[in-house]
Formats: sequence, C-alpha cells, structure tokens
Amino acid sequence: MVRYHPLLVCFCLISTSLGLGAAQSPARLLVHVGAVLDEGTFLGKMCRASIFVAVEDFYAVHGNYTTRLVIHVRDSGGDVAGAAWVAQDLLRDARVQAILGPQTSAQAELVADFGQKAEVPIISFSATSPSVTPAEKPYFIRAAFDDKAQVAAISSVLGHFRFREVVPICDGTSPGDSWVAHLVDALRGEGIRVPFQSSISPRHTDEQIAEELRRLIRERAHVFVVHLTALLGSRLFLQARDLGLMGEGHVWIVTDALANFLHLLDPPVVHAMRGVLGVRPSIPDVNELRNLTTRLELKLREENPEVELGSVNIFGLWAYDAAWALARAAEMAVSGEEISGNWSGAFRRKLARAISTDSFHGKSGEFRMSGRELRPSSFQVLNVVGEKPRVVGVWWPNSNRTSIYSPVAGEEEISWPGDSRSASRGWAMLAGGRKLRILVPDKVSFKGLLNVEYDPTGGSSPRISGFCIDVFNAVMRRVHYKVDYEYISSTTTGEFDAVVGDTTIMANRSDRVNFTLPYTETGIWMLVRTRPNESVNGWIFLDPLETDLWVGSLAFFFFTGFAVWAIEQRINSEFRGPPQQQFGTAVYFVFSTLVFSHRERLRSNLSRLVVMVWVFVVLIFVSTYTASLASMLTAQRLQPSTLEGLRINGEFVGYQTGSFVEGLFGQLNFDPSKLRAYGSPEEYEDALSKGSRNGGVSAIFDEMPYLRIFLGNRCSEYSVFGPVVNTKGFGFVFSKGSGLAADASRAILEATESGLMAQLEKKWFGDEISCRLKNSVAEFHRLSFKSFSGLFIVSGAVSAAAVFVFLGRYVCRNWDELRTLSSGRPFPKRVVAWARHYVRMEPTAVSGVDEPAVLGRSGAAVAPAEEAAYPAPAASATRVHPGASGSSTNGGCAVGREDIRSSSTDEPSSSATPARGPPSTELTLRNGRG
Repeated sequence: MVRYHPLLVCFCLISTSLGLGAAQSPARLLVHVGAVLDEGTFLGKMCRASIFVAVEDFYAVHGNYTTRLVIHVRDSGGDVAGAAWVAQDLLRDARVQAILGPQTSAQAELVADFGQKAEVPIISFSATSPSVTPAEKPYFIRAAFDDKAQVAAISSVLGHFRFREVVPICDGTSPGDSWVAHLVDALRGEGIRVPFQSSISPRHTDEQIAEELRRLIRERAHVFVVHLTALLGSRLFLQARDLGLMGEGHVWIVTDALANFLHLLDPPVVHAMRGVLGVRPSIPDVNELRNLTTRLELKLREENPEVELGSVNIFGLWAYDAAWALARAAEMAVSGEEISGNWSGAFRRKLARAISTDSFHGKSGEFRMSGRELRPSSFQVLNVVGEKPRVVGVWWPNSNRTSIYSPVAGEEEISWPGDSRSASRGWAMLAGGRKLRILVPDKVSFKGLLNVEYDPTGGSSPRISGFCIDVFNAVMRRVHYKVDYEYISSTTTGEFDAVVGDTTIMANRSDRVNFTLPYTETGIWMLVRTRPNESVNGWIFLDPLETDLWVGSLAFFFFTGFAVWAIEQRINSEFRGPPQQQFGTAVYFVFSTLVFSHRERLRSNLSRLVVMVWVFVVLIFVSTYTASLASMLTAQRLQPSTLEGLRINGEFVGYQTGSFVEGLFGQLNFDPSKLRAYGSPEEYEDALSKGSRNGGVSAIFDEMPYLRIFLGNRCSEYSVFGPVVNTKGFGFVFSKGSGLAADASRAILEATESGLMAQLEKKWFGDEISCRLKNSVAEFHRLSFKSFSGLFIVSGAVSAAAVFVFLGRYVCRNWDELRTLSSGRPFPKRVVAWARHYVRMEPTAVSGVDEPAVLGRSGAAVAPAEEAAYPAPAASATRVHPGASGSSTNGGCAVGREDIRSSSTDEPSSSATPARGPPSTELTLRNGRG
C-alpha cells in the first residue's frame, strides 16, 4: 500500500476545493471603460486615484454583481487634440462602452461629438462650462455642477452686501464669455450693473496683467468677480497686491474654479488673497471624508510619491461618485437580459439612460441626476483669512430660483481686504483715495433749507447747515458702509461727485444724473393770504343753487301745495273759504314745511303720505343748501379762492426767482405779463400783503418745502392749496451710473419709516403742518336740478298718485250727481259744473278715510266753516223723500247717498204764509242716523 505524505494530502484537498469553488462561482461580465485625464496635473492624478478607489469600494460592497468595470486610463496631455486622439484610441482599440472625462470643457466638447457618433456615453466630472450642454449632445453626461449654478450664488452674495457695480474678470475664451453673460443676467435681477468686463489670457505676461489692472484703477472699479484657473488667478492676485488693489475699499469674489484649489496655492498667494470671498459647492464634513482622504493619499503616494494630496476637493469627490454611478448603471443595464461579451448599441443606450436618472447619497453629497447633468445643491461662501479658508455662509437654492444667503451662526465677522471689518462697496474710496466731493449750491434766500455762511475774513471754509444737509448726513449714516465725503460750495472749482441741496427731481435732468428718491413733499402749491372779503355779494345766498334748481324747486313746491289742497279742500275746513284764502293756505302750508312749522291738521291719509315724502325731500334739500352756503361764506376769507378766479380777474401771481416754476405757468394758462418773481420769504409776505391791485400779487406758486419755511411763524395768516401741478420733490444728485444713489434711496426710506425724517422737519419747519389747509376745496360747485332729480321724481310721483286716487274715489261717490250735471250741457259748461261740484264741501265723511262732517243749524250735514261761509236761505224748505234708497249702484261704484231735493231753490214755495221762526226741515239721514 502506497503511503502519502500528510502535507501532500492537505495540499490536494485544498486545491480540489478551490477548483470546485471556482467552477461554481458565476462568470463576471467585464465592461470596459475609458478614462481621459490630464495626468500631468494634480487634478488628473487625484481623479485617477478617486476612480480606482471608487471601483474597489463599489465591488467590495456589491460582491454579488455580475458586471465588473475595467478602467483604461489615457493621458490627454493637457490639450484638445490629445484628448481627441486618446478618445478615438479608446473607442477603436479598447472598444470601451463609456468614457469618464475628459477634464476641461474644451476637451469635453470635442470628445462628446465622438461619443455621439459611436453611441458611447461620455461622463465628465469636471467640464462645468455652459458652452457644452447635455441638451445639445445626447451622449454627453455631466456628473458635476454647471457653472451657471454658481452664478445665482454669487449674485446672492453680492446682493446680500448691497453692492451696486461689479466688474467680472475671466480668461476671455468662449466658455468664459458665455459664463459672464449668465452672470450679467443674474446680477440684473439683484439690481447690480456690470459697466464692463476684464479679460486676462493665460498667454499674458505679468506686465500685461498689471497693465490690465491699472486700467481697472483708472475706471474706478472696486468690486470684482474673478473666474480664472488657480494658476492664472495666483498671478493676478500677486499683481493686484503690488498695485494696491488688495487694500481697504476693494472687494474680490472668486468662483469655484479658484476656490476649489485654495488649499494648493503657495503661501505668498494665500497671503495676498487675504480678505477675498470665494464660492464653491458644499463639501461634506471632513470627518466623513477622513477615511477616503487617507486611502487616496496612499494611492497617490503609491503611484506618485512626490505628490501631497492635503485634502480632497469637489472634483475628486465627483470623480469618485461618477465611477460609482457608472458601476451601478452597468449592473442595471444588463439586468434581465442575456448579454455576451459583445456589447451592443442597445446596452450603451441603456447604460446612458441608467446613469442619467440615477440618484444616491455619494461622497460629494446628494448625487441626483436630472436632464443628464448633476442637479445643483448648496454652495459654501469662503473667506480667506489664513492658511485655510473659513466657511462664513451657505447659499441654498429654492423652487422659485430666489437665492437665500444665510450666515453661519457662531462664526466670526467677515474679514475684507485690508483687514477691514465692513463691506466697502467701492463708493467710499475713489481714485487716489480722496473723499467724495459733495457740491452745495450757494443759495441764501430760504436759509431753513440750505444755509452757507462764509467767514468774513476768508480764512476758513464755509459753514453749511439746513434741512437738506441734516437729511443727507442722516442718510449717509444709514448706508451700510462707510462713506467719506466733504462739502464744497458752488464757488469752488473742480469736479464733484454729488449735489446736496434744493434740487427738484425732473425727467430732463435724470438723463444726465442719477436722483435718489424724494425726501420732501411733492408738487407745486398755491399760497394765498387769509383775510375777510370786503366786497361780499349781497345776493350770495342765491349762489349755492343753479337757476334750473331754483325754478324746479319752486315748481315742485307749488305742485305739492296743489296736491295737498286738492285732497283736503273737500273734507278739511282749514282748507276752505274764498278762493284767495284757499290759495294762501295751500301755499303757506307747503312753504312752512321748509322749517317744519306747518300747523294745519291733515284729515286724509293720502295727503299725509304726500307731505311725509315731501318733508323728506325738504330735509335733504335744506341740509345740502345750508352746507354749501356755509362753505362758500367760509371760502370768502381766502383771497382769491380759485385758479379760475385768478385768470378771469387778471390777478398778478408770483413765483420764486430762478425757479423752474416760471415755465409751468403755461400749463395753468396764465398771462405772462401777470407774473412777478420774488427771492425771499420777506418778499413773499410783502407782495401778498399789498395784493394784486397795490403792486403785489394775489397768490404765489412754489414748491412745498419753500412754503413750509415761509409758513413757519405765519400759518395763522396764510393758507396753501394744492398741489396744482405735480412734481417729484427734492432729491440728492449723484453722477450717472453711481450705485450710491440706490443705497441712499434705501436709506431715505428707512429714515422716513423710522420717524427720523419727521423729527428733522419739525426741527427746521416747526409745527406749521397742524395749521395748514392742505388739499382744501378751492372750487365750489353750484348745485343743479340734476343733483335732486331723483328726489323730485319720487315726490312728484307720490303726489300725482295720491291726487289720482282721491279723484277716483270722488268720481265713484258722486257719479249720479256728476252724470246729472253733465246731461244736456256742452262740454265747457259741463267742466264748469263739475268744478263747482268738486269744490263743495263733502256732506258726509267716508269711514276710514275722511272725518265725519257736523250737522248745521238746519240739521244738514255741513261743516261750521261751510255754514258760516254759505248760510242757508231764510225762505227755503228741504224735503227728504222717506222712500229714497239708502244706496245705489252706478257704473260699478256702490255708494251710499241721499236724495236731497230743495223746494225753495228750484220752485217757488206753495205756501204764502210767512213763518215766524226758521223754516221747518224734514231730514232723514242714511241708515236712520240723525
């Protein structure tokens, strides 16, 4: 029997088990991927290490995946032609299914064209220029932020510190110009203007860079946004330091093209950049990246012993996440399909689709693809203060594209160039470091607004004070940065930067200068003297009403009186009597309603309805007339009271000497020969006291600030009306294009809202505002008939309806008598008979409407007044037929009546015997009542 050595047996068993395990493990599908990098640069070395570490980490976590990425690295040599050559080599010889890279946007634009023809996805993690877009190249995928994303963050930072002018500095290439166009659009939304841009090429010498910076000094530019590479940016800041552009009064903001490499800059460059702000994509906490940074350092030291990583930047993290996403996409592309080693175009399309929609939490943060490019997240705001930049803020995008800048709590104050702690916006210091020169007009007529006092000996500068000066000083204190300035009078020669004084904002002036918002009241007002009118019209009580209203109201007075008389005269003894007495009673009654003193007692509900409506009309009519007359009598104290009165009467009017108000009188249609100019408040007072007929004026037109100075201690004697012409008021003047005008306008609003402006007005103008007659009604409109037409129509309709109802009742009650009277008579006599019948007193009263009549001395149903006015004849006898019916129906009118016949009126008495006493009368009343 053959004996085997124990070690040999163990070796055979182990080999057999390993072979069985290898035979049972699934076959791996290799996906060849190219990587086009500039291996001569630190970025290329770092991204190479990040890609390989990412692949190792991915399959260490996903060991059961059926696909494996095989990375083929090619060096582009740092130029576009080299990138195109190695990309063709990868597509043709290595037959790669995807390409990671290349690094620069110019290389990516050309390689993306090759990928589109070969239907191979190109995944770049560092080509951020807007000049190459996935929308135009379907197989180009950007696993990084587009440079347009940081434009919103930069404009947000500039807007937060309220900068108003910015000069971009870029490399002058087509991608750089495209980025500046997006920056200008974003800055316009923040109200920031870009007067010009500066271009610095990598081919420029240091002397050429210095000359370009000198041009910026000549242009008085002080706020800059730098979009340059780390190498070119380092040269720029060294030259800027030597030329004094890194001192106080200047602001520098760098984009992520430089901010991502601050840790790699030489110490002299970092020291020169002290106070610079930078914007870069947010990087997760260093502790989370500690393990990755350690492994990348080991990888780099293994491949490039001379390179020190320091700390990984965002491009290395994007390269890591891009390789991770590509490995995920490869597995998703083969899922559910049998694919051999011969990869088809369908696989590459699925690969591109999978990575374009992928989303996971990567080393760079949220890796979320949208539209074949990485969706932007937050940006960090850095401040260069030492060896390492400090994070001083974070910008977060929101859904409506409005940026929000939030300072990080607990951080120290931002350090600006020159170790300044305030954000000087470039307006505090001008060329040569001189102060702003503020021109003050030498005007002494209204010293409350502006007063320039010179030293009689001429030894010192003038003393300047006034309301305008106090407002400007308060505004400059509220501007959120230091502004050094000095006042100069109009007698001083040389250039100046702003004008402070009584300068009115006008459209033709704004073409040449920039105005702030107005800080005074606006408009041209009319100043008049308050005094009694010596020529009061004795017929002024007629003025409140137009002629048509006087005539119309009188007509309705008489019509209402007629309506009341027509209803009451048959049933009310107070409206009876001779015709002239009835007319007087009716007219007196209706006119007494003006003062609600009518005494006559109304007996009909119809007449009561008429009077009720009429009293309401009279109440409104009298109240309106009284108010209008009182206003007119009050207005008589103002001389003159209307603009129209000034023009019609040919009154003289005044204005301030040298004021633009003189040119506005044409709009008011004044005769130029009636204009007089005055130069001081004392001259205003003298002219108004004299009046137009004594060598003065009847009114003065001027802007409200001047009139407020005038009214300071004269408000009891003068009043103002207006504004009669609209103007914009006083504003501060700055040179055209100056951003300080916008900041001063904001400060004016803050001063107004805080109440500071009101305090300054009270200091210089006094409390005259309490006695001014602002916006008083200078024109009095007389009332016309149209003003009361609705009331008169209602009153007239009610009166007419009441009369018609009463006439209807009258006809129904007396139909038999009216028919008897009209039979056999011509129409004129018939009308006369009807009228005589209508003016008689009702013998009886209708229940519920009229009061019952009283019995006369003869037993007839007559009223006392009727009996006195119309006594019964002495020789008369009235017989009532007992058999007469108590009611009859005529024409549908059912009424009760009496058949009264008089034997003494129509026929001679058959009895010749004289009676000693009153004639006997037989009377049978309706329903047996007597």
